[in-house]
Amino acid sequence: MERVPPAVPPGRVRSLAARMPPHVRLGTSSWAYPGWRGIVFGAKAPAAALASEGLAAYAAWPLFGAVGLDRSFYATPSEDGFRALAALVPDGFRFVVKADQRATRPDADVHGSTLGNTTALRAGGTANPLFLDAAFLRDGRSEEHTSELQSRQYLV
Repeated sequence: MERVPPAVPPGRVRSLAARMPPHVRLGTSSWAYPGWRGIVFGAKAPAAALASEGLAAYAAWPLFGAVGLDRSFYATPSEDGFRALAALVPDGFRFVVKADQRATRPDADVHGSTLGNTTALRAGGTANPLFLDAAFLRDGRSEEHTSELQSRQYLV
């Protein structure tokens, strides 16, 4: 038996989903909301298992065709990680991938953190050379800033 089984959607939900335009996908920022037990997930689905085991049940809900992948903000999943997530959802399901914090925080330190005295990081220019760096967001590397990033221990 699945630890996080999908709930059986009511007829009105299935009917509404059938009337949705095919190019419109509804979703939420996470698939692990405990308040959906008995609605999206089986009523006895363990709350502690939703984050690790709830994606397939979430993706089975007729109105959900997308979900946010918030964890990518903290660490971009590997290709194998993305493949593993994709294997849990039906064809056509989409992920909204949150950009890596190291490229979205102008005052970030080498770990993407803005805790502490980030003003001191701005001494001598932009604190975070990866800020909005398209090459880094695309490839995980930045040719333009490689030597500076290595000297500041952003890249190893």
